[in-house]
Amino acid sequence: MEGRAMKQGHTIEQFLTFFVGGEELAINILRIREIVAYRTPTRIPGAAAALRGVINLRGTVVPILDLGIKLGLGEHPVSKNTCVVVVEVILDGHLTGVGVVAESVGQVVELSPGDIEQPPALGMRIQGNAVIGLGKLATSFFPILDVDALLGHGSELHGALGAAFGEEHARGLPPGGGPEEGREATPARPRAPHATPR
Repeated sequence: MEGRAMKQGHTIEQFLTFFVGGEELAINILRIREIVAYRTPTRIPGAAAALRGVINLRGTVVPILDLGIKLGLGEHPVSKNTCVVVVEVILDGHLTGVGVVAESVGQVVELSPGDIEQPPALGMRIQGNAVIGLGKLATSFFPILDVDALLGHGSELHGALGAAFGEEHARGLPPGGGPEEGREATPARPRAPHATPR
């Protein structure tokens, strides 16, 4: 299965690392649909501050979430390295693509269960249930995000995301995930055959 393998009897999972507010974060690549170049989203009136707006990605609507604001890591200007990591969540019973803004993408890393520790109760910049564990590589640690806690049913952004889809659906655009007209999306780096795990 892509994103998961066996090594010496242990399950090895792959994670994509990326940077937000100078913090290295990670998401399981099984939840990542693709990575696309950043483009200015269309704002949704009355949307939560962390919801930058929506983009038209191959004819479908993708909400764009600013994790810096959502996780309290600060808002940072767009640069040439800024991109959108499109992750898959269940929204109102449908598999949906939601874009999260990354200052830059790191790499694909392979972790076994022994490489993932429980997050400490204190001392982390990211609080709450957004982190499911700390990935450990050599002497460094990075938070692994819980996509469902951040975006899925029951999250504080769930209603805002649903409202975003409703707004764009009213304009005649199909909801879901898929590029700006006339512009090809960058293939998802974690699924590229030449990606080299760390």
